[in-house]
Amino acid sequence: MPSPAESIPVPVRQVTLEIPCAPPLADQIRRLRVEVGLPPDTLTAFPLGVTFSIPDEATWQFFSALLAKIPPLTLTLPHVEAQVEGQQTYRAGWQIDEDGQDQLRKLRAGLIAALKSAPVDLTPLGSLLLVADAVPVGAFPALIAAMQRDFEPITWSIQAVKMVTEPGSGSIPVSTPATSTAPAIPLPAPVPKPAPVVNRLPVTDDSDDEEDDPDELIYEPDPDAGDSSD
Repeated sequence: MPSPAESIPVPVRQVTLEIPCAPPLADQIRRLRVEVGLPPDTLTAFPLGVTFSIPDEATWQFFSALLAKIPPLTLTLPHVEAQVEGQQTYRAGWQIDEDGQDQLRKLRAGLIAALKSAPVDLTPLGSLLLVADAVPVGAFPALIAAMQRDFEPITWSIQAVKMVTEPGSGSIPVSTPATSTAPAIPLPAPVPKPAPVVNRLPVTDDSDDEEDDPDELIYEPDPDAGDSSD
C-alpha cells in the first residue's frame, strides 16, 4: 500500500451544471407526463449546457462552495411552446421570456468566469423549460391540451445550481463538507427599465422682436423680366 505521503491518482470526474426545478414545478411536470402516459421522472431540471472536468477533491470543494453562493433568480414562463424534434416526435415545454433567457446566459457566463476552468463542453442554452421531449405523435395532442388547460404564466424561482456527474466518469471521494472560500459569483444585475420617452412640442417665439434672417432679404432680379419701356 502507498504511504500517506505518496500521491494517489484520482480519476477525473466530468460534471454538468443544471438548475433543478423547485418541488411545485417538478410536481406539475410529473403530473402532466403521467396524464398522457409518459415516464414521470425524466425532466425536472434545466441544463446549463456546460461540462467541466474535476480532477481532485479540492476542486470539487471549490465548485460546491461556489454554487452554494448563487442568489435566487426569478424568471417568467409566459406560454406553452411546442416544437418538432425529429421524424414523428415532438417536444413541449414552457417558453422562457427574453429577460429570463438573458439572465440565464449571464448566470452561465458568471459561473464559467468564477470557476476559472475552461469547460470541456459548451452547448447553446435552450429557450424552453421542457416538460417532455421525444414525444410520439399519438401522445402529443393530449400533452399540449393538458399543458394549455387553465394555463397562466408561471413564475420560475431558481434557488440553486447543482453538479451532475456524467455517466461513466470517475468517482471522487468527498470526505469534508464544502467550505465557503470560493469567490462570489458575478451574477446578472436587475435589468434597468428605460426611462419613459416624453414627447415635447417645440417652443416657438411669436414675438415681433425677432431679427430677420439676412439670407431671406437677398433680392435676386428675374433675368427673364423685360424692360417695360419701348
